[in-house]
Amino acid sequence: MKHIRWPAVSGAALLLLAAGCTRSNSVPPAREVEVEVEAGGAAYLVGEPLAHKNMTVFVLSSPREDERDFLTLDEGLKGGQVKIAEQEQETVHTLQLENKSDRPLYLQEGERVQGGLQDRVIASSLV
Repeated sequence: MKHIRWPAVSGAALLLLAAGCTRSNSVPPAREVEVEVEAGGAAYLVGEPLAHKNMTVFVLSSPREDERDFLTLDEGLKGGQVKIAEQEQETVHTLQLENKSDRPLYLQEGERVQGGLQDRVIASSLV
């Protein structure tokens, strides 16, 4: 079975990077020392600023890898470990996903979810 490791990087920052962001001209182009911050008991490195129009994004990364073995939605559906259905009230707005495996289920932003009354797209990544 495949092991998936997800680094601690902001998905929004990666999305902006892919959209053509450049280094901000309002800050020095390079740092002598890496900047490290702590949040939630974990240490993160602050990357160089990326600017696009009136927004600047700092990518946070961690030298640690998440050691958990995630189950992807595709793997879970193919193996019968994940079930998708509308909630009991059968409203089109809400799906119910049941993870019957002992592994945490990773849902990736943009992934298409088929099941229930209509197909949907995951709005944000989550475990």
